[in-house]
Amino acid sequence: MSDKKAIRFGIFHKILITMALIALVPLGTIWYVNYQATTQRITQHVEQQLERISEGLQGYIDTWVEMNLRMMRQNTTLAAMQSLRAEEQNPVLEKITEEYDWIYLAHTIRSQRLERRSQ
Repeated sequence: MSDKKAIRFGIFHKILITMALIALVPLGTIWYVNYQATTQRITQHVEQQLERISEGLQGYIDTWVEMNLRMMRQNTTLAAMQSLRAEEQNPVLEKITEEYDWIYLAHTIRSQRLERRSQ
């Protein structure tokens, strides 16, 4: 015969384990539901903030591009710019860089038609 004693639970231990399970199962369920709801609210809040930020950036960029296009269109109507002569264009380009703070370099490029003629 072996001297091993079988583990025996008395009525107190059985009631204690039963009461612990009765208390922990609803608590675990409530925690899980609350965790899911909080995660969903945070995700929606972050998505809304990102959407507002992206819309604001889009509006800012569209305005910036439109402003630059207007400035370029306005300056291309000047006779000095249409002459395609550097001595006439340079003062206009220098004035552009003085007036518009975000433009640090204003320049023109040589037309391909002029390059073909000079060859």
